Amino acid sequence: AIIKEGDDDFNEMRFYLIEKGRAEAVKTKDGEDIVVGSMKEGQFFGEKALVEKVPRAATVTAKTDMKTASLDVAAFERLMGPCTDILQRTIATYIAAGTGLKAARNLSADPVRDPENLE
Repeated sequence: AIIKEGDDDFNEMRFYLIEKGRAEAVKTKDGEDIVVGSMKEGQFFGEKALVEKVPRAATVTAKTDMKTASLDVAAFERLMGPCTDILQRTIATYIAAGTGLKAARNLSADPVRDPENLE
């Protein structure tokens, strides 16, 4: 597993960007594993725990060979701090979906960061 549901060692947490490969997010409920998300190149995970300073909400495992870039807590807060509002909206969609997570999160889904949507 890349991250494990319930992990609360905030000093060791990281934010991940998928450069290559696919991953799956699973939550355990009543002893049953439930797939709550699938991710691929260009998508990210691990932000919820860092933004909200809470234990990991799901276990994320690689489903193929993966290459990721990651930020430790200090780098995440320094670089992503100005994007906290965007990340909070992303997290709110997880809650609205009723899973605690949402299936694909794509860095280019935000029109501000999508070069094809720049005017």
